[in-house]
Amino acid sequence: VLVLLRDTDSDQGPWTFLPRSVSQRIRSELGYWKHGRGYRLTDEEVYRLADPSEAIEFTGERGSVLFIESSGCLHFGSRNAVRPRFQ
Repeated sequence: VLVLLRDTDSDQGPWTFLPRSVSQRIRSELGYWKHGRGYRLTDEEVYRLADPSEAIEFTGERGSVLFIESSGCLHFGSRNAVRPRFQ
């Protein structure tokens, strides 16, 4: 469960994720978590296999809530933040 403590927009490096189906496809194609493969992926690796438009940013007004199984999707946050993010 993620809760926005302040209004959040793209300038704050919001928590961003790819839907489960997209994440599963990427995991399979990259051999994610297989022997000898670390758990960190570069943006280049991910976006070679997924369109950036498939990424979903958790933005919105203070008090907005996101219920998500984060282990089922590739995700990141705080990238290119111009202002701090509080969640």
